[in-house]
Amino acid sequence: MIHLGTDPDVLSDAARVMLRRLDAPKRKTDIPVPPLIAEFFGMHKAGKDTQLVEVDRWAKRNGFNAFIERESAEADEIRRFPRDNPYVYEMRHFTYAFKALLDAFGSRDYHFVALNRGIVDTLVWLEVGRHQQKITEEAQAAAKQLILGGPWLASVDAFFYLTCSVEKALEREYGTTTGAIKYGSRMNPPMLALMHGCLESVYQELRETFPQLPICRIDTTKKTIADVRDEILSFLLSSAMERRRLEETDVLPWCGALLREKARMAGPEIKFRRAVSHDALRSNGWQMQGVTLEEDIFLKPRNQELQGNECFHLRRSGERWYFVYKREGADSRHWAKIHIPVSQEGAAEILEVFERVAVVKKRREIFTRDHFILNRDDVEGLGAFTEVKSSKPTDEDRLLRAARKLGLEDGDILPESYVNLQRKMAGAAPIAQAV
Repeated sequence: MIHLGTDPDVLSDAARVMLRRLDAPKRKTDIPVPPLIAEFFGMHKAGKDTQLVEVDRWAKRNGFNAFIERESAEADEIRRFPRDNPYVYEMRHFTYAFKALLDAFGSRDYHFVALNRGIVDTLVWLEVGRHQQKITEEAQAAAKQLILGGPWLASVDAFFYLTCSVEKALEREYGTTTGAIKYGSRMNPPMLALMHGCLESVYQELRETFPQLPICRIDTTKKTIADVRDEILSFLLSSAMERRRLEETDVLPWCGALLREKARMAGPEIKFRRAVSHDALRSNGWQMQGVTLEEDIFLKPRNQELQGNECFHLRRSGERWYFVYKREGADSRHWAKIHIPVSQEGAAEILEVFERVAVVKKRREIFTRDHFILNRDDVEGLGAFTEVKSSKPTDEDRLLRAARKLGLEDGDILPESYVNLQRKMAGAAPIAQAV
């Protein structure tokens, strides 16, 4: 599973990735794209209704067409249903929730559907009825086999079990008064304790019987509303991406905040304004590893603010494509960077969405010696250059000593990138300012 964390910027970026995958076909003859589906259940006063409002608000602010299915207890057909047989009554709740789940799976109208107490909630109330000796073990087992025995569980991207302590539930319902409290039929200590035990029992059974089931238990006793919301969103999006077989490489090009988080500071890279001869390289023990033609297309993310001296570019190296994020460190020789392999189709999609800023083409010869790497570059429109770096952590002095042995001098050092040298010669602003 892709672990997104709870950074709001990362979650918003991930939401944009999912939204492109979820946009339903416009023609009714096309098979609908199943929306994100989540089911919420749990303790009274654990914050379920509050979180449904929070998640619904977040989804709509991020462009999702979202729908919150009301819980069965609020439906007129359930309110009017006779309660003389507790088993039949609970199964009537199930049929309501089950229909809502099937309707959600086949919907072409929504990107996200949340079920307020769904089919797992029925399991909890059947467990409560069994403890109260209102439902037999045989009846419970038959219902459990029906509920858990079909493929519909696989249509739910996430089940959210919200819980809290009995004491916190009572405090949220009645406040901290020390006076006499008139408890409700369900909001009383014994019933809440029974409910808590039955919820935990069902949760543990699901975890043991269906270890791959995307179920998330959140104890809200000591958490803020915002913390719980972000935990829900992180799990929902991560689970949805895994279930749709999205890899990290499918997400990162579209997720600026996650790119910044995952970029790692690389060792120094030093560029020189001239090329080293092949004779000098051979005589100093450098071995040629290959030749590649590279094209770097520098990009501007639309409708996003960049942070500091950073840039994005799409690199084609031979037949391979990479999406590259770089952020300059303390000086132009140190960069935090990440390279993400993408397919040709993925590269085409990126080029449709991002704005092109500049293009740099070069022929690169790659040489190695020990853990040092030397790139002999012929850059279109700029000339010949040499880049020296290391595959292992090292310092600039060691790179400079290796370069000096090849006849390169400190005065030949290029203090800027190829793209910024290109823009400088054209009278344009540096790339970090341009993008």
